Amino acid sequence: MKLKNSLIAFILLFTAGISCAQSFYVFRHKDLNFGDVFIGYSKNIRHFDNGAAKFSLYHTFRGRREILVTFNLPKTLSNGKAFLPITFNRRNAAWSFRDRKRNRRRFNPNYPLEIRRVRKNKKIFIWLGGKIKTNNNLPPGNYNGTITLTVEFL
Repeated sequence: MKLKNSLIAFILLFTAGISCAQSFYVFRHKDLNFGDVFIGYSKNIRHFDNGAAKFSLYHTFRGRREILVTFNLPKTLSNGKAFLPITFNRRNAAWSFRDRKRNRRRFNPNYPLEIRRVRKNKKIFIWLGGKIKTNNNLPPGNYNGTITLTVEFL
């Protein structure tokens, strides 16, 4: 959606897959979406905002497992020719064993997240936001980027 030449829509696409077939499952519920952003302004999506990405995962191995979650995060979003910087920090990401806003544990998505002693079939929820700051020279349009979520056992 565009309003004249003063509006930019931002959508961030994710790739998330199954790390170990039939043993580990990762689901993408929602992409990070900045919505409509006016040129010259910034927008910060925190983990509890509606535009934050949402993932869940669980394993089916017997016993408890240590899990390592790693994000490959873009430094910029693009619309083909133009680039827009994007940053991620501890205020933008959180995880929990429950799908609710209360008692989430924040983490810095620029570094691996280690979750210890996760029981079989115990769901883990992860939310991710980000921050962008436009400038007056940025052409309007849809800006996209790809985030890769990797999950593995330790």
